[in-house]
Amino acid sequence: MNSALIAFDVVARINRIDIDIRAIAREFSLQEIVTPEELLRIAGRHDFKAKLKKIPVAKLVEAYPLPAIAVGAAGEYAVLLKNNKETNKCLLFDPVEKKTVEKTTEEVEAEFEQFIILRHKKINSQVVFGFGWFLQEIIKFKRIIGEVLLGSFVVQLFGLVTPLFTQVILDKVIVHRSLTTLDVLAVAFLAIAGFELLLNIARNYIFIHTAHKLDAKLGAKLFKHLLALPFRYFEARQVGNIAARVRELDTIREFITN
Repeated sequence: MNSALIAFDVVARINRIDIDIRAIAREFSLQEIVTPEELLRIAGRHDFKAKLKKIPVAKLVEAYPLPAIAVGAAGEYAVLLKNNKETNKCLLFDPVEKKTVEKTTEEVEAEFEQFIILRHKKINSQVVFGFGWFLQEIIKFKRIIGEVLLGSFVVQLFGLVTPLFTQVILDKVIVHRSLTTLDVLAVAFLAIAGFELLLNIARNYIFIHTAHKLDAKLGAKLFKHLLALPFRYFEARQVGNIAARVRELDTIREFITN
């Protein structure tokens, strides 16, 4: 069986995607040697987001989750499963020998000049997480946020009432000694102050409730994101790096609640 298809099958299985490489070979009328471009086309047909990159192993494991398909200059393929920075060793699956082998990073980079990075769209749809998702979640609450902004605008307008009342008192009440006008202004001022208090309470309640709801969805999305990642992702990264990224949620939470 073609080594490229076996490598693709291994990556698919790691991502919990079932494929039939024999059916693929018949469908695409593949020859003995499968080019990287053909493998990209096959991956795209099976809902994988695939790209071919010439990149050092160190940068590869930092920027993308493993596994990735390593492509040699002579058309040989292997699956890069793991990279250990401390020992400078890489764990690969050899589709020809059908076993795992360990090589140094330098040996891998000398033998394989390019890597096919694969991510399945089904998994991506579960784990896409960033500012774009944050903006989409805010848009879902656009009506409530609009009400909060409108309430804030009205409260700011009420802030202009005090200097206006002061001006009327100076111009009408004190100058003309009109106690009746003063009584009317006092009642109106108390009514506006009470309405402003109620509006502030309602605005704060709506905003805090929405912020907490968004915060809960944010936390749930983050943990769903982590649980959907392949196990190899965690093997290729240190626990401290993952924990640091998770703690960045606190910054977003503080931004929302404040």
